[in-house]
Amino acid sequence: MSVLRPLVRAPGFTCTAIGAIALATGASTAVFSLVYSVVLRPLPFPDPQHLYSVTQFYPSFNQNLVPSPQYLDWHDRVAGPAGRSVRMAAYSMGDYTYSAAGRSAGPAERLPAAMVTAEYFEVLGVRPIRGRTFSGEEDRPGSDGVALVRETFPAALGARITLDGRPYTVIGDLPAAFAFPPGVQVWAPLALDAVRERSGGPMELVRVIARWTRAPALRPAEGARLVITPLQTWLTARSRTLWLVLLGAVTVVLLIACANVAGLLIARGAARRREMAIRLALGAPAARLARQLLLESLTLAVAGSAAGFALGAALVHALLPLLPDTMLAGRPVELDAPVFAFAAAVALVTAVASGIAPAREAARVDVAESLKQAPGARFGTAGARHLGLRSFLIAGEIALSLALVSTAALMVRSFATLAAVDPGFRAEGVLAASLNLPDTRHQPYLAAALEQAATLPGVRAAGLSSVIPFAGGGVSRSLISAEGQPAWGAPDAERHRVETVLVGGDAFRALGIPLREGRGLGPGETGAVVVNETLARRFFGTAHAAGRRIKTGLAESPSPWMTIVGVVGDAKLSALDEDVAATLFRPYQQAQNLRP
Repeated sequence: MSVLRPLVRAPGFTCTAIGAIALATGASTAVFSLVYSVVLRPLPFPDPQHLYSVTQFYPSFNQNLVPSPQYLDWHDRVAGPAGRSVRMAAYSMGDYTYSAAGRSAGPAERLPAAMVTAEYFEVLGVRPIRGRTFSGEEDRPGSDGVALVRETFPAALGARITLDGRPYTVIGDLPAAFAFPPGVQVWAPLALDAVRERSGGPMELVRVIARWTRAPALRPAEGARLVITPLQTWLTARSRTLWLVLLGAVTVVLLIACANVAGLLIARGAARRREMAIRLALGAPAARLARQLLLESLTLAVAGSAAGFALGAALVHALLPLLPDTMLAGRPVELDAPVFAFAAAVALVTAVASGIAPAREAARVDVAESLKQAPGARFGTAGARHLGLRSFLIAGEIALSLALVSTAALMVRSFATLAAVDPGFRAEGVLAASLNLPDTRHQPYLAAALEQAATLPGVRAAGLSSVIPFAGGGVSRSLISAEGQPAWGAPDAERHRVETVLVGGDAFRALGIPLREGRGLGPGETGAVVVNETLARRFFGTAHAAGRRIKTGLAESPSPWMTIVGVVGDAKLSALDEDVAATLFRPYQQAQNLRP
């Protein structure tokens, strides 16, 4: 009660101090819970430190790619001399059209699913809670379709489901907490055809994971560089820096709050100087007074941190629906033991940081001088010392606040600069809808849907595109040759690398991308292409590009020549802060997966 009594007698001071601590600890707790869940918490697999992502970087394409023949070569290599010390698996993921079989089947829907090799679950160390994983025999072309689903998925063990029209039988339920790759709900065999893919037939582009205690000697493909990354680092590569910057920012806010509370305690200590002098004169040990003041600051810190923890939990629940999946990397956010420990550590650090200096100053009261002064006097040697410490704290607060405000101003300026960038297309009045179709059999549907969309009231232009600007995906990269230009090799590959976008209908007018030369693509054209100004300048300089021919690959490759029928203005389709890429627009009839 001796600790609480002074705080109860000064409700304004107490509420102000607790409020300052609560706001700072609430923000720091919320951000830490997100940082810990996404960046710091170990992956929910046995011995996650031995899990790695294995890929290879192609400078020519500026992209990480693992063609399935390369994976098969790696797998054969580690299956031999490495034995069981190295395990490797491949997977690919995407959106699939799902429907349940049977009379009670509902409407079809799109959901993320992964096609994985038979070793996938063994590499991760995950076992189904019911049923089993699939065998090597089931991971071969032509085998009966089997699948595993998450525990919360609406398909019971033994149920029949379809993915992109192919039937699968559910043979296992995986734990609800298992979500790798992020967002996936169904896992089915990848069923690589080693003979076909190694003989130059159609191949898969896969992602590779491995478990080992010592990395084996793997060889990348010619012209590529091997990239081995811990799986947890690979998962959080896109968001790690942002989260750590946010954690640093709220740490600065917490330090400012500590300085604020310390200043309040020093001011209150100055007001209680006569009280302390009387207690010292009556024989109270200085250490005891310092201990009491520290306990008072600890009480404030605990109360403020408790309120801050509740505020932080509310902030987390409010922020989660607003955060994109790329920032969370598919990791569940929980307020568990490490977050509680962080909140307790924050309370202790806040108490010490804000209370030790005021307690030390209050315990060093000059008894004779303080007793001579009238009650409420604020000057003298002791008062000057208090003012000096308060000035130091205020200077520290100002320095931290300036650093924080400067950083925020730079971020706002960067945002304003990006907002002022002309993307090269017009987003106002444009409505975009995403649709993925499994194969070319549905192209007549796309043509019909496009025709109907163009006749809707108020629609001035309708088109199809494999890319929705800034939405990610839909862009493929290839190397091209221009007719009549010198032959080129690997050192010149960067210059010949272009991005390919599939379009149809009146896509350029719908997006407001201006036509600079020639014309657009007509219905059913397959040998005609449109290029952007960057591509035209790179290969043809100031000459007219319309009427010239290009092809994918080297000039001697068997791919057909394509005629450029038009040149459109440059548009930033991936990000505002990136240079416009040389872009090739091809008819949508050449693609399987499109976004209208």
